[in-house]
Amino acid sequence: FAEQSEIGSAERLGRHLLAGGDAQGAIEPLAAGADEHIRRGDLRVALGLLLDRDAALSAIGASPSDPRWAQGWALCAFVETQRGRLDEALGWVRSVQAGARRSSWAPALALALFARARVELMRGHLGESRRICEEARRIFADLGDEAGATRCLAWLGIVTMESGDSRGALSFLRQAYDRSERSGDEAGAASALYELGNAERRVGGGERARRLFLRAVALCEKIGLRQGAANAMVGLGEVERAKGDFDGAEHAYAKALSIHETIGSANAAVTRLYLGLARLGRGDYPGAAAIFARTQPELEQSGRRGLLGCVHVEQLPCCAALGD
Repeated sequence: FAEQSEIGSAERLGRHLLAGGDAQGAIEPLAAGADEHIRRGDLRVALGLLLDRDAALSAIGASPSDPRWAQGWALCAFVETQRGRLDEALGWVRSVQAGARRSSWAPALALALFARARVELMRGHLGESRRICEEARRIFADLGDEAGATRCLAWLGIVTMESGDSRGALSFLRQAYDRSERSGDEAGAASALYELGNAERRVGGGERARRLFLRAVALCEKIGLRQGAANAMVGLGEVERAKGDFDGAEHAYAKALSIHETIGSANAAVTRLYLGLARLGRGDYPGAAAIFARTQPELEQSGRRGLLGCVHVEQLPCCAALGD
């Protein structure tokens, strides 16, 4: 990543050129600025820059077949998925798919399909997520995009884990980590470490999971991936909660929640859910009930049915204890 003094320079240049009427010159720095903010987890800012880039393309009269449209829309789909705005994400995916017959749009189509695979999993459609991810993986492989194909491999591990086969997921995720490390893709390696931690935690390897989460936090902080670091902090909280250390769990969740809320990540609601579970574990029924009540409408709005079901189940002991 750029040195701290250079962070934001592309964004500033792009906005300056666009405001000054040089739409053509603004397009590339706006794209570079959006990419920088996506990597750092500044999702709202990234989306604004991508929309500004669309405005610049309109201003220069870019052809409807120009692949730069699809590139931006695919990134919008990815950002909206990360924000938990699943209907909006699917709208961007459909825009890319509408022009998919154009061979020059293949890289954007692969990214858009990967975003859609994420949406389908978040909505509980495991088989559809797997199918779409395999399609995206084939396109990435045909394009020679090793990083994209490896991210799809990791996602297949996540789908396998969510299907109840955490041991099977370990194979996918170890391959994804090894490939990311060999290619120097630190962001991919960090993501794989986090998911390996989740898989190890589910098969009972609590200490192995803790070490993997700590490695993921360290690598994410090194390269500036705030959302990734927050996700791994939640993983650490889960390890502590499983041991009955509710203070340690809440401390980890609180640090993660602060980051997720700052960057506008959909995982803020998930982190609040875990915080509620920690309160429930220590017998703080009023505290847990208040957190679940706040989390429920957020999950309803995003359509994350599996997590919403979890909230409903965990509200039952709260209702029983409080006489509701």
